[in-house]
Amino acid sequence: MPITPTPKIWMNGDLVDWDQAQVHVLTHTLHYGTGVFEGIRAYETSQGPAVFRLTDHIIRLQNSARIVGMDLPYTVDELVEATKATVASTGLSSCYVRPIAYLGYGGDDGIYELYDIEKDPEELHELSKEEISVFAGMKDEFLAHLADANRPFEQNK
Repeated sequence: MPITPTPKIWMNGDLVDWDQAQVHVLTHTLHYGTGVFEGIRAYETSQGPAVFRLTDHIIRLQNSARIVGMDLPYTVDELVEATKATVASTGLSSCYVRPIAYLGYGGDDGIYELYDIEKDPEELHELSKEEISVFAGMKDEFLAHLADANRPFEQNK
């Protein structure tokens, strides 16, 4: 099931258009799976969407990142505000929120050699930079999309 695009996704400090929310093919996480995420719900209220236990979720995201050796470049407060801005940008009264932190391609100066298959994962980690994105969209569509993505694996059991 496809996900209905939302106007914006927060990526590394900016709300970017849906079609511009992209990562490089050499992103460390695509190759090694090093990343963390949270699944958060925002509920409809008379005052607009309310994100359930947002600060607790962001603290857990940051703690999970530390466990896998990632140092997120944003504070908990900054990520809470980024999540609120992302939810507000959707115009949805309720939604599912997916903050995801991953090791991207390149470092602070953006200049690194191409990945070398001779390098071990520790060295590749050093060639990466921590990145974070926040998506907010229709909960049922997102969960159905995940179920569809997992279906081939379930059929092979």
